[in-house]
Amino acid sequence: MALTKVTKDVIGNNEVGSAQISDNAVTSSKISDDAVGLAEMAHGTDGNLISYDSAGAPAHVATGNANQILLSNGAGAAPTFQNLHSALPSGSVLEELWLPQNGTSQTVSSGTYTGANITTYQDLTDTYADVTGSAINYTPPAGATRVVYTLLLQASNNTISLSHYKTFLDSTEVTAARIGNNRDYPDGLANFTWVFLIGGSADAATGQVASWTSAKQIKMQARHYSSSYTQRLHQTYYWDYATSGQMHVPIINVKAIK
Repeated sequence: MALTKVTKDVIGNNEVGSAQISDNAVTSSKISDDAVGLAEMAHGTDGNLISYDSAGAPAHVATGNANQILLSNGAGAAPTFQNLHSALPSGSVLEELWLPQNGTSQTVSSGTYTGANITTYQDLTDTYADVTGSAINYTPPAGATRVVYTLLLQASNNTISLSHYKTFLDSTEVTAARIGNNRDYPDGLANFTWVFLIGGSADAATGQVASWTSAKQIKMQARHYSSSYTQRLHQTYYWDYATSGQMHVPIINVKAIK
């Protein structure tokens, strides 16, 4: 009996099921380019990506969390979603604040910080007092190994000026940060900077802490040498060829370093 060739016109719709097709019978050469679209793909998890595992088989990259980035882990390893801070190399700036002390706010990854509203000058006296506009309650982001605090401060007088400044972390003075601001006829910005290390053994004298996971206050205190060698903060002494006090608010800069 002669065999009759079975053409596609002889086979009705839905007459050949998966049971009639041998395993591995449909190879890649049988599938036309661009024949498989999104509709033909199996459903997956929203946010997952398709990659390949170490054996070369297709695999899912698990969905990350909001604001994470996709990071390559090199050849032979699937990429992963990670927090931006953890993906940065050591020494990177994790976040930076520039906060004029005029009541404005700035939002960074660790939170929102609002500066004091300094509207008048401050005359130094014989006793230490908080420098107005120098305080900030700061929490560094996870992964920070140091916090760099800088205070930019206008200081002026019409004669020789001698003054002394202390830095505090919470209520403890960082004695290694003591500094003088001694000038003839001062009338400009003074820049006070200190670096607080995070990790290892705590050292109150240098401001190093074993950990820093909640808000700590950084501030400065100051006094003059004597009433004969005083200093005025936040205001110029001279302006436009005249004796004229012009207000200049202090500025706090904080950087968290990985």
